[in-house]
Amino acid sequence: MTEDQLWKLLPVAVLIIQGLIGWGVWSLRAKFRTSKGCDAIRKEQAEKLDMKGLEAAKESRKQMKGIEDRLDAVEQRGLVLDTALANLPTVQNFHALAQSLEKLNGSLGREIEGLRGGQRAMEESVKSLGYSIDAVKHQVGLLMEHGLNGGNNGRS
Repeated sequence: MTEDQLWKLLPVAVLIIQGLIGWGVWSLRAKFRTSKGCDAIRKEQAEKLDMKGLEAAKESRKQMKGIEDRLDAVEQRGLVLDTALANLPTVQNFHALAQSLEKLNGSLGREIEGLRGGQRAMEESVKSLGYSIDAVKHQVGLLMEHGLNGGNNGRS
C-alpha cells in the first residue's frame, strides 16, 4: 500500500478507533454507578445495618440481663455462705469443747468406778440375803413339818 492510500484510510481508522473508545466508555458507565445510585445503596445498607444493629443490641441486652441475673444469684449465694461461715465454731471453740469433754470423761470415769464399787457391794448384799433366805426357808420348812406332824417329829 502506498502512502496516499494510507492517508485515505486514516479517517476510517480513526472513526473505528473512536467508536471502540466510545463503546468502552459506555460499557464502563454501565458497570459503575452514579453518585446518586451510590448514595441510595449506601443509605439502604446503612438502614440494614441499623436494623441488624438494633436486633443485635436487643439480643445483647437480653444476654446481659441473663448474665446479671446469674451474677446476682451467685452474689446472693456468696452472702449466704459468708453468713454461714461466720456462724461456724472457731478453733478456740473446738479446743474448749475438747477440754470440756476430757474433764467430763474424767469425772464420768470416777463416777463409773464408784458405781462399780457400789454394784459389787450390792452383789455381796444380795448373796448374803440369798443365804439368809435359804436359812429362813429351811426354818419355815421345819416349822411346817412340825406343824403337820403335830409335834411328833415323825414318830408314831
